[in-house]
Amino acid sequence: MIFYALAGMLTILLILSILHPHRALQPTCLALFALTSWLLGLINFSHATLIYTVRYFFYVVSGFAIALSPIILLLLAFLVLLRINQDELRLLRKTLHGLIALTFLIFSIYTLSAWFRLEEDMTLLIQVNVMLTLYFVVNFLSYLVISIVLNLAPLREEVELIVVLGARIEDDNRLPKVLKARLQKAYRLYLTVEESNRQQVRFIVSGGVTSKSNHPAEGQAMRHYLMDLGVPATQIIVEDQALNTYENFMYSQELMERYEIQSTPVIITSTFHLLRSYFLAHRAKLRAHFKGATSPVWSWPYAIVREYMAYLLLVKEWNYLYIIFVMLVGSYYVLKGGL
Repeated sequence: MIFYALAGMLTILLILSILHPHRALQPTCLALFALTSWLLGLINFSHATLIYTVRYFFYVVSGFAIALSPIILLLLAFLVLLRINQDELRLLRKTLHGLIALTFLIFSIYTLSAWFRLEEDMTLLIQVNVMLTLYFVVNFLSYLVISIVLNLAPLREEVELIVVLGARIEDDNRLPKVLKARLQKAYRLYLTVEESNRQQVRFIVSGGVTSKSNHPAEGQAMRHYLMDLGVPATQIIVEDQALNTYENFMYSQELMERYEIQSTPVIITSTFHLLRSYFLAHRAKLRAHFKGATSPVWSWPYAIVREYMAYLLLVKEWNYLYIIFVMLVGSYYVLKGGL
C-alpha cells in the first residue's frame, strides 16, 4: 500500500500549501504527484476487471519499453550531471543531483546487463518497466485532470483586474489564434461583471517583443484587439517588457503597485498552460485566480505535450525522485512477492 501512503502524505502537504502558502510548498506540484500516487495505487491494488485489463495492457506495452529504458536512464543521468555544473546550485542540491544521476546509471547498467541474463532477470526487468510506463502515462493524465479542475474552479471574488498573458505575434503581425482565444475569454469574463461596475475593471495585457524586432510588443497588439472588442482604452494597462511567463507576473505586479491595484487578479492563459502559470505565479509570490482559454482543436496534441514537458522541467527534481521511487517499488514487488 506504499502508493496510498505516499498519496496521503502529499495530499496533506497540498492542503497545508493552500491554507498556509509557502514558497517551498508548490500546490500544483503536490497536486500532480498526489493524484499520480492515488491512481498508481488504484491500478496496482484494485482487482476490478477494468483495472486488471489496464494493468495487463501495460505489461504488454512495457515489453517495447525494455529496449529503450537503458537509453532513457542514461540520458536522464546525463541531464542531471549537466545540472550539477551550474554554479548557482548549493552543495546540498549538487549532492542530491549526484545521487540521482548515480541511481539512474546503476539502473541503466543493470538493465543492459540483464539483456544477457534473460532467464535470471527478466521478471524484475519487466516489472520495473511496467511501473515506469504506468508512471509516465498516469502522470500525464493527472496533469490533464488538474489543468481542467483548475480551470473549472469558481471565482470567489468580484472581478476587478484581468491579466492576459501574451503569445508570440505571427510573422505578418497578426495575433495567433491562441492569443485571440485568451483575449476573447478575458472579454467574456469582463461581460459577466454587472454593467454598472464594468468601468471599475482593469486589464493588464502582458507581453514584450518575443519575435522579430520589427513586430509590435504583444501587449500593444493585445490592447488594440481589446479596444476593437469594445473595452475602453482607459481601462487597459499595457505591460510590454516581459519575455516569458515568469516575467509576465513580475512586471504585472510592478504595474499593480504603480497603479495601486489591490484586487486579486484573474490570470487568463490557455487551458493547458494553467499549471505552469500557477507554478510561476506562486514562485513570483503573486496570489491570483486562473482561467484557461480553449485553443483550436488541431493544436491540442502539440500544446498539451509541449506544456506538459515544460512543466516537468520546472519540477524535474520531483520527477527524478519519483522515477527512482517507482523503480525501487517495482524491484520490491519482485523480490518480496508483492506489497
